[in-house]
Amino acid sequence: MNKKEERILDLIGFPKIKAKLDQNESPFNVPEEILKEAADSLKYLNYYPTEKLYDEVRYLYSEYANVKFENVWLAPGVDLYFDEYFYHFKNKGLVAAPRPTFFLFEKEAYHMGYEIIGSILKEPEFKLDHSFLNYSKQADFSYIDNPNNPTGNLIIEKENFEEIVKLNKPVLLDEAYYEFCNVTFVDLIEKYEKLGIIRTLSKVFCLAGARVTILIAGKEISKIMNKDIMRFRISTTSLLLAKLVLENRKYIYDVIKKLNYEKEKMINEIRKLGLKVYNSYTNFILIYSEIDNLAEKLKEKGILVKDVSFQMGKGYIRVSIGDSETNKYFIEKLKEIKDSNEK
Repeated sequence: MNKKEERILDLIGFPKIKAKLDQNESPFNVPEEILKEAADSLKYLNYYPTEKLYDEVRYLYSEYANVKFENVWLAPGVDLYFDEYFYHFKNKGLVAAPRPTFFLFEKEAYHMGYEIIGSILKEPEFKLDHSFLNYSKQADFSYIDNPNNPTGNLIIEKENFEEIVKLNKPVLLDEAYYEFCNVTFVDLIEKYEKLGIIRTLSKVFCLAGARVTILIAGKEISKIMNKDIMRFRISTTSLLLAKLVLENRKYIYDVIKKLNYEKEKMINEIRKLGLKVYNSYTNFILIYSEIDNLAEKLKEKGILVKDVSFQMGKGYIRVSIGDSETNKYFIEKLKEIKDSNEK
């Protein structure tokens, strides 16, 4: 790494560590030619983003997801969609969600004065049982992340999901990791007007820093999305990056292939160490260990992971899949910690 790169990383506050495996980011970047073209847009940052560009990205994503243009919305982060649901659908202040679920959704729910009710995901399958339907009946709306974060598992079948949307209550389905599992219920959008489905360009499209999140919305959900407000929330540079990656998206299939391959390698190596690791349909894995303060011990060796004990109980960490070199370093240091713990 040269001094210019070090300066840029310092400017953006990037941690000076050996392995950043705590936020489910892609270890790969978008193709260089896309970065160069997007960089040229910086000379126009004195202008607001245009409606034309916002709609072009909506159209490109509708083509990618095989849905109608009018069903697609863009925002800088999933939390803005959470807030729309929390604001527009509040009645009793109850939301049904898996336990555990995406930690940011939990934080937003509590911040907005909601109580979360829902079925506990039990290992090793981490599936939603039939009781979740009863929770959905009680709640103002339901949120389901499928695959689930932090377990990494697919937690609901389509047939059971349809029972929930048939209640004719708002439902928000989070498919942020769709590309890793190829499981989607997007074909239900036309049938159920109160269904919204979350997608993102942060994972396989490698644009986490651009903050481009997509909502594929049924007819009733689209009514609460105000384009005159939404289009000003997202920057020109982020919209342009989104447009370029969607127009040149062949690279994502190589990203998916590499990450799924590295994930299986990681799982096998961790099991060889005698630690419990769960199958995953995402770009992260859930690990259970009886080693005290494992996340902190990894941090001391320059590795950031997500301690999810606040959701799962003591001993659980969530680890993103990095590139081959990073994953190798993680396994080496994990083995060192385990061996030291057993002495």
